Amino acid sequence: VTSPNGGETWIAGQTYTVTWNSTNPLLPGSSYPMWRALLYKDDVQYSILSSSSNANDHFGWTIPAGLSGSKFKIKIEYYTNSALTETVYDISDNYFTIAAPTVQHSITVASPNGGETLQMGQTYRIRWNSTGVDNVMITLSNPGLTPCFGSGCNMSVTDMPVSASLGYYDWVVPFAGGLPRNDSGAINSTNTYRINIAEVWTTANPSPGSYSFTYGVKDSSDNYFSIAEGTTTCTDSDGGKNYYVKGTTTDSKTGSFTDYCLENGSVLYEAFCPTPTSIRNYEFYTCPNGCENGACKQVSAKGVNFTFVSAVVNTSVTSNDLLASGTITFRVQPYGGTLSQFTDTSGSFAVVINAYDTNGNIINSGTKIVSQTPARNLSDGETGVVSVMQQVSKSASGYSGNLRFKIDKIYWQVGDAAGEFSDTSSWYTNYVSLSGAVGLTNINQLANIEAIINQIAQQVKALTGR
Repeated sequence: VTSPNGGETWIAGQTYTVTWNSTNPLLPGSSYPMWRALLYKDDVQYSILSSSSNANDHFGWTIPAGLSGSKFKIKIEYYTNSALTETVYDISDNYFTIAAPTVQHSITVASPNGGETLQMGQTYRIRWNSTGVDNVMITLSNPGLTPCFGSGCNMSVTDMPVSASLGYYDWVVPFAGGLPRNDSGAINSTNTYRINIAEVWTTANPSPGSYSFTYGVKDSSDNYFSIAEGTTTCTDSDGGKNYYVKGTTTDSKTGSFTDYCLENGSVLYEAFCPTPTSIRNYEFYTCPNGCENGACKQVSAKGVNFTFVSAVVNTSVTSNDLLASGTITFRVQPYGGTLSQFTDTSGSFAVVINAYDTNGNIINSGTKIVSQTPARNLSDGETGVVSVMQQVSKSASGYSGNLRFKIDKIYWQVGDAAGEFSDTSSWYTNYVSLSGAVGLTNINQLANIEAIINQIAQQVKALTGR
């Protein structure tokens, strides 16, 4: 050991470099041998200052502000196994002194400092004033318990040090189950508490992630404060009994609970708030398609996207009868599975089209035809075009007046899912007239007259020979 090796005076609260010389440097990447530095006070081991497998032969040490005396030594030791079998060591040749800092360290609890009533489950800001202190730890105590800090203390408000310069810590006041217990493990019957704040220094132990704490100046609330249940409130992040969304239910008495799946993989533990001012309740729900990550599994959505394309209407003459024809065309695109082909106007995959008079009465009497391109089932995401034609005969229907054609409903099936589409309020043709005598302006009627004239001409030729 080269420093401190005797005769030095170091100031508490300051950082110094401990140094030594070693003729056995550590192998790169090796876990052993390792070294550790020990502090001796009055020739008795006081604390472990540091440990490492690095061959640096030095480390920085911040002396705890509450430490002082005139008989200190540093011991550096090497060991080669996990049982800490010592192989070589050295210790300071003589004592060195640790003197109190010129600035005295102090902590004063500002709030809660006595007389307050804190509500379980609410956030309360603990405040303090400090001088010369770097970090603090906070605990909670009551008349039946002596304030404690560190490992095994069941009253910890903070598990790790908090920067003293902040001057506050936002604390979620625990529910009854999280309040301090007495030596028998029971929650103390009194409802009066104090906050305790202590200066703390942290030292890393040889085990990774393990620390030792050394405590300095301390202070507690001047008087006791109360912790009360308060008004019960309850909230649920998934809005209540929502089996298909994982939620967290929190009430001000029992705390928070998150939905989860039971081990059998099909039953959900679903928590919910019966009312906004009650403690949470729960039920076991059997998911139809299994349970996963705190929620029932959802079946993949299946359906059809429908898009209107056009609507056309006309009249024609056939066998001296007046026909009104309406054709409505639309696009279809299935999702989540295969769409069964539309083939008729009355079956499972049907398109319902009707003729209406101006008063909204159905006057159907005639032929309905459905055609689809491509003429087959459509796969997931594929687009097809469907046309539906409806004819109304004047003679067959006995109707004479204006009419139009409209699609009322479409029945579809995608895989094992079936449904109907009825958002067709604007899927109709213009009005067309189915009244009056057959006129000469219709091309089909002109064709019939031409055929009659040809027949008469042939008869005249047969009779006259010319």
